[in-house]
Amino acid sequence: MRKLVSIGLLLLVVISSGCATETQTPINPRSAPDIIIPEPTSPVVKPTESRTQESTPSTPVPIEQPKELAYLDFGFMTMIGFDNWDADAENDGVVATIYPHSNDGGDVKVDGTVIFTLYQKKIDINPSTYQTMEVFIKMQEWETSITSEEGGLMGIERRLEFDSKTERLIDLEAMFMGELRAKLITSDGKTFEAKTDVIDA
Repeated sequence: MRKLVSIGLLLLVVISSGCATETQTPINPRSAPDIIIPEPTSPVVKPTESRTQESTPSTPVPIEQPKELAYLDFGFMTMIGFDNWDADAENDGVVATIYPHSNDGGDVKVDGTVIFTLYQKKIDINPSTYQTMEVFIKMQEWETSITSEEGGLMGIERRLEFDSKTERLIDLEAMFMGELRAKLITSDGKTFEAKTDVIDA
């Protein structure tokens, strides 16, 4: 019995010494792998190719310049007569139509004032030379305004009504011969004149 105990104690000592001489490998804690956090980056915008758009040159539209007034006339009416525009038998006046023109003969529309003057024309004898001469006696004058909204191919027409004095003088004549003159004063102060014969029998 004592022998068995001794053997057991011997085995215990051997096991204990073996355990004491065994080298234990230290366990180091495993470090977590490095986590790489990408830095925030702005989106990369690549430069676009510049494209030059070729524009087709536009043809300039010519702007028509207003025509400049060059002269005034009574159109093709080289002679006019008296007119009656009411129900009686007496002549009431003269219907006058004037035409403002440019240098090329085109019609021009203007603003201004027109003064019409009626003259009676008589044939007299010059006492110095004994030659005949024309004498113009002023009978009546009219003044009227015109605007650039008037005119064109039809001209600017005005009815020039006789006053009582002109009517009496005309009635005394068996045949009236005279001249109607028109003086146009434009809004910028320019003056243009025209005239035509007046005959009434």
